[in-house]
Amino acid sequence: QDKTAECIRLRDDANKLQARCQRVEAQAHQTKRRITEYERTAMFWRDRLEQTQNIDKSLLNELEKFCQDPSPPSATQPQGPFGKVPPPVAPKMKKIAVAPQVNTPPIPPVVVTAQTMTTQQLTVVLKALNMSQYVAKFQEEQVDGGLLLELDEKSLQDDLGMKSALHRKKLLRTLQGKGATLSELVKTT
Repeated sequence: QDKTAECIRLRDDANKLQARCQRVEAQAHQTKRRITEYERTAMFWRDRLEQTQNIDKSLLNELEKFCQDPSPPSATQPQGPFGKVPPPVAPKMKKIAVAPQVNTPPIPPVVVTAQTMTTQQLTVVLKALNMSQYVAKFQEEQVDGGLLLELDEKSLQDDLGMKSALHRKKLLRTLQGKGATLSELVKTT
């Protein structure tokens, strides 16, 4: 009985080994087929590369010949490095209708006075006078030209934060018309 069991076990081991050998042979066959496919692909791309290199060489040769010969091959039939060149075609131009000129009267200049100046115009004047540090405060307090004419130097210093006496005098002189005109200052920026 021991011998029979051992024979059965050996037969099972032999069957397993045979099945394993068959799997290895199938894998080897698949590997050989893949190698053959890879070789075919490699040969295809090697041929394509050679063809491309041959084309590149022939194009380079034609280009070199063209660059070495300064005169055109023929005045009637222009030739390029790649063969005949078609004659240039002029682009089609669209007709554009021109509007008739209308004589319009000139726009009269805007005259800005200190009394009529808005807060926005006043900020332009401050920037033109290189006093842009005060713009935010003037806008916050909504100071316009009429209100500014009523303020004195102390109000400018205390209420609007103009610490520099020179800045205060410069602004007041401009508003009184002793410097650049307000219309010029508003136009410049």
